Amino acid sequence: MRRPAWLLALCLVALTTVVGSGCTPSIGDGCKTNVDCSRLGDRFCDTSAPDGYCTVDGCNQGTCPDNALCVRFLTADLDRPCDLSARFPDNGCRSDERCVCKTFENGVCKNAEAYCAPESTERRFCQKGCNTSSDCRTGYECRSTGTLGSELVPSLNDVMSPATANFCAPAP
Repeated sequence: MRRPAWLLALCLVALTTVVGSGCTPSIGDGCKTNVDCSRLGDRFCDTSAPDGYCTVDGCNQGTCPDNALCVRFLTADLDRPCDLSARFPDNGCRSDERCVCKTFENGVCKNAEAYCAPESTERRFCQKGCNTSSDCRTGYECRSTGTLGSELVPSLNDVMSPATANFCAPAP
């Protein structure tokens, strides 16, 4: 019994899709183009990172794939220091700004260096989670949220006191 050529072609496409899906790149992998991160168009290659960084742009809590977490990044105005220990309006920032730490060390803002960051500068990306820098690829380090304007996007339960987490980021 002969099968139509289109049925054979359909089976070949299905087999290729199943076999090829086992090699899906992960969040944090190197890349040159978006296609290197996903053939489905659901991931983005951040070429501003060394050797590229596969991510998802515009994530929310619980929407990142793999072993990834949603991190928001804010661009701090280094000419506008603020008091991280004080709540708005006493921290020195305007109502449309957040007070962010430049560098955390052992869970504490190092040298109390905190600066106002306009909320309009916020960008959210899925970042590869890690425990130590050996979990990250060469040229990247395991960094805590709360450092360099990064914050873990909180769940609805953590909005008032957001948790911290570690993610792979380019080493300085």
